[in-house]
Amino acid sequence: MIDKSRLKKAFNRSASTYDEYAKTQTVVGEELVALVKELPIISAQVLDIGSGTGTVALHISRLFPLAGIFGCDIALAMATRAEEKSREANATGLHFMVADGEILPFRDHQFDLVVSSLTYQWLDNLSSSFKEVYRILRPGGYFAFTLFGKDTLFELKSSYCNAQNKSGNGHPPHFHEFLEESSLLPMMEQSGFINIHISRSIKQEYHPDIKSIFSTLKAIGAQNVSQEAPRGLGRKELFHWMNIFYEDNFKTPSGLSLTYEIYYVTAQKG
Repeated sequence: MIDKSRLKKAFNRSASTYDEYAKTQTVVGEELVALVKELPIISAQVLDIGSGTGTVALHISRLFPLAGIFGCDIALAMATRAEEKSREANATGLHFMVADGEILPFRDHQFDLVVSSLTYQWLDNLSSSFKEVYRILRPGGYFAFTLFGKDTLFELKSSYCNAQNKSGNGHPPHFHEFLEESSLLPMMEQSGFINIHISRSIKQEYHPDIKSIFSTLKAIGAQNVSQEAPRGLGRKELFHWMNIFYEDNFKTPSGLSLTYEIYYVTAQKG
């Protein structure tokens, strides 16, 4: 289960540093916008769920300059930063608010297009969340989103498990579990969507050391927000063994690898 208080805290804290460090997230957002550009829509009302600092919403506003575009995020600091960026860009027609993606505060059939970039892995009940999107879309409207897949950050998880065994901690690790691709299509179909298309890609970052990895993840708010998340990742012994395992198994000529598995989904409301 997701601890939403920890989730809010992590993303509120990272609002001022997110754009500087979220390199992979920025690329994925641009790829999502490219997918939207290929959809046969002339949009009047758009919603960006988990809008963060507003980067995707700003791109969408350039695609549809006459559209009314709303962004919602669970973290107030993120919504505030998105408002600031829209003013700095002299973008009009954008509105940002605080809202939970699992319970959307919008009326039925309000939007022609709903987008979301790398948000749904932070929600517990994806099936009901997708039904919420279906509810607020107009008939024929489109849903386009990305989310992390199950192999995301596998190097970090492997290193932690190994370090825990080496240190003799004795407690089973609990990590945030990312979704398997095979689960997505049934959820979308059960929510009522048609014309569903799912694709996948692997993105890799390279860091000079494990300290850089932790610093980057903290700066973008990508923390383990499970209610049973492991504590003490910063303890000296655990960190020592994590560093050794990571260096031995995931070091490349470019640095320590950090993997993100990304799913790209487009669908339509029948």
